[in-house]
Amino acid sequence: MNKQFDASLHAWPCWSQISPAPCVGLHCSGADGSQWRNLFARMSEETKTIAPDLIGTLSRGHKIPDGPFTLENEAASIVTEIEKLGRPAHLIGHSYGGALALHIARARPDLVRSLCLYEPTLFSLLKAGEVTDGLLYSEIVSLTNAIRTGIEEGCEEFSAQVFTDFWGGLGSWQALSRERRCAMIDWVHKAPSDFDALLKEPDPEYILSEGVPSTIIRGSQTHVHTKRIAELLASQGKLVELKVLKGAGHLGPFSFKESFEMEVLSHIRTVDRRDMASMEVKPISRS
Repeated sequence: MNKQFDASLHAWPCWSQISPAPCVGLHCSGADGSQWRNLFARMSEETKTIAPDLIGTLSRGHKIPDGPFTLENEAASIVTEIEKLGRPAHLIGHSYGGALALHIARARPDLVRSLCLYEPTLFSLLKAGEVTDGLLYSEIVSLTNAIRTGIEEGCEEFSAQVFTDFWGGLGSWQALSRERRCAMIDWVHKAPSDFDALLKEPDPEYILSEGVPSTIIRGSQTHVHTKRIAELLASQGKLVELKVLKGAGHLGPFSFKESFEMEVLSHIRTVDRRDMASMEVKPISRS
């Protein structure tokens, strides 16, 4: 069995019958495509799986975009890879990767068979929401500014710690291995760009395409910011289901890996069984 590896695109062989449709994994900020290795190993050998490394990761040289950065910028190379698959794919995303999946599904619904997202951090939804949502939005703006200021003042380790402890809880930075801390320090220059893209995504209240089956998963012990975003997304369409992963926080796909992966596989099976009954797969159009 061949195992292909590319500096910016991971592809793994798969086992156990799950889904003949392609699956695309979009990782969270600070991680890379290897986040999906274990999940994809549960799928059938016939399933095409790709897990691209996003901009700012080691394989892409930790290069940071010049000027304003948007989810459209991030999505460009991903869309090209999905087009190569030749048929619509299940998009699986966590945090930043979840928001990126939402952007792709709106921009190119012909490429997307379904969405299964864990706490997509589409912060612009909070700005478009109620007054209390706006306060949550302001907190993320303050977090972004603190991280950006630390980088500008040459305190990358401080910025990496602020980012890590915000998402993982106080003490998360200290719990990391030396190797992982160094990796986060190298990556953290991309963090402000990620936050900017998430804070400024336009028209977020219409982000979910009506015809795309979607499962939004959140942890029961997560941040109020991501909990609210999950609730707002779940109210956007008839084909959207909200699930809660008991005991999990924002990093549930790592700390509750088994439970999270079971939810993803259940989502894929449900969508595929429904689509197989109709026996209709739409071809991809190339822009």
